[in-house]
Amino acid sequence: MSVPAFVSSSLFSSDSTNWPTMDSAGSDPFCAALQKQEERISHYEGQLTLIVAGFRALGERQQGFQSDIGSQVNTLSSRIEHLATQLNSLFPAAAPMPAESVSLSVSLGAPMATAAAASPFIHLARLERFSGESEKCRPFLIQCGLHFELLAASFPSERSKVAFIITHLSGRAEAWATAEWSRNSPGCQ
Repeated sequence: MSVPAFVSSSLFSSDSTNWPTMDSAGSDPFCAALQKQEERISHYEGQLTLIVAGFRALGERQQGFQSDIGSQVNTLSSRIEHLATQLNSLFPAAAPMPAESVSLSVSLGAPMATAAAASPFIHLARLERFSGESEKCRPFLIQCGLHFELLAASFPSERSKVAFIITHLSGRAEAWATAEWSRNSPGCQ
C-alpha cells in the first residue's frame, strides 16, 4: 500500500515517540469543557433520581388514598344499609325500602329523607306553615297532598299524614290541631 506524499511516514512508524504531541495549552480548555459537561450530566442524573423517587412516593400515596377512600365508601355503604334496616323496622307498615332508595339529600318539609322507588331524589319546596287563614288553606292542602303522593313511603298511615300536617301549622290552627291530637280525636286516626 502506498502512502500519499503529504502524510508523513513518521506517523506510521512503530516507535511511539514519533506520534504528534498535543499542545498542553490547547488541551486545557477542552479538558475543562469535558469536566463541566461531566459535572452537568452528574447533576442532572441526581435530579432525575430525585424526580423518579418523588413519582414513586406519589404513586404509593395515591394508592394509599384510593385504599382509604374505598374503605370509607364501604363503611358508608354498610351504615346506609344499617339505617335502611332500622327505618324498615321502625315503620313496618310501610313498604320495605331497599338501601338504594334511601336518599341522602334532605327533602325539605318531609319528616324523613326517603324517596319513591321510581325517583330516588325528589326535592320538594319547604312547606309554609299554615296559621288558619282561609285564603291560604287550599294551597296548603295541595302542598300537603304533593308531599303525601311523592313521598308515599314516608306516610304509611292516615295518622302519619295528620301528624305531618300538624307539624306545619301555626297560631290558632296549631292550637286547635294540637288539642284534637291530644284527645285522640277520630279525625286524627
